[in-house]
Amino acid sequence: PPTAPERAFDLVMFDLDGVLYLGPDAVEGAVEGLNELVRRGVRPTYVTNNAARAVEQVAEHLAGLGYPAAPEDVI
Repeated sequence: PPTAPERAFDLVMFDLDGVLYLGPDAVEGAVEGLNELVRRGVRPTYVTNNAARAVEQVAEHLAGLGYPAAPEDVI
């Protein structure tokens, strides 16, 4: 049987635009799914190649959508 994510990984790296959000809106089901992983002990990190926004701005946008995010979680 497959291994549960919380047993297989200490952290998960998420791409942002098109994965967690589309423009100003969260992708349907993504907030709930990511928060379930956090509840199970998996640490989310967020990866972006958009250098136009500071990590603080990215974290603020994510948190505003319902994702658990702090600047130190953004790469």
